[in-house]
Amino acid sequence: MDFLRIVLSAGHGPYTPGKRAPDGFREFWFTFPTAELVAKYLSEYQNVSTMKVYEKERDVPLGERTRKANSWGADLYVSIHGNAYGSTWSDAHGIETLVFSKTSKGYKAAQKVQDSLIKATKLTNRGIKIRPDLWEMRKTNMAAFLCECGFYTNSFEKKLMESESYQSLVARAIVNGIAEHYGLKKKATEAKPPTTPKSPASTPSGGGMYRVQIGAFSVFRNAEDLEKAAKDRGFSPFIKKEGNLYKVQVGAFSSKANAEKFLKVCKDKGFKTAFIDK
Repeated sequence: MDFLRIVLSAGHGPYTPGKRAPDGFREFWFTFPTAELVAKYLSEYQNVSTMKVYEKERDVPLGERTRKANSWGADLYVSIHGNAYGSTWSDAHGIETLVFSKTSKGYKAAQKVQDSLIKATKLTNRGIKIRPDLWEMRKTNMAAFLCECGFYTNSFEKKLMESESYQSLVARAIVNGIAEHYGLKKKATEAKPPTTPKSPASTPSGGGMYRVQIGAFSVFRNAEDLEKAAKDRGFSPFIKKEGNLYKVQVGAFSSKANAEKFLKVCKDKGFKTAFIDK
């Protein structure tokens, strides 16, 4: 195969009913960042093109997703999900990968990805499951599989799924499995010239930037909610992870005076607890 076209589908959507852990954690809060990382890691390989059939702010119907994949003439359809057992906490655990049948185009690729996921995560191997009833498996014309990357109704695995490190681990494992199955080769990397260290005088006294912070949370979804609220009020926020906290910040300045002016704007727009973090 000279050129590989891969479709990425992040399971469900931001507002899909159900699809939540007992504490409110949404499946999409795992599948979206993980699918984004899969796309990023696939870009490291030669002769690979990706199409995303999900959206951050809209529940994209399955029919729309599979129609786009078929129209594009994709070679592989990868659907990323979290699993659930009931609507309360349960002991169900592990990872499984779903395909249409044992003779389907995606079966061997699914095996490689499943093996890669188990090797990387060390979670229980639930194996390859045959699911001809699933829309994405039966309505796609190309090789297809669906990864259930842990149970968000299991308190331990849900905590993993919330973490950026696990999302990256899963994404890399999926890509490694795909690369092994299709024999993908990494792009050549260009040597970068060494950078000249900046002198201490090039940064504010004490080093670093003056950052205006409007909140900090131990749970990513809370930071994401505040990020959305800030966007609604005209800011351009970003989430920065430090230790166990997700910090929501809306500006970074080399001048403390400018940071203080912007801090006043933030407080005037309702972020009363905002402060300057340096």
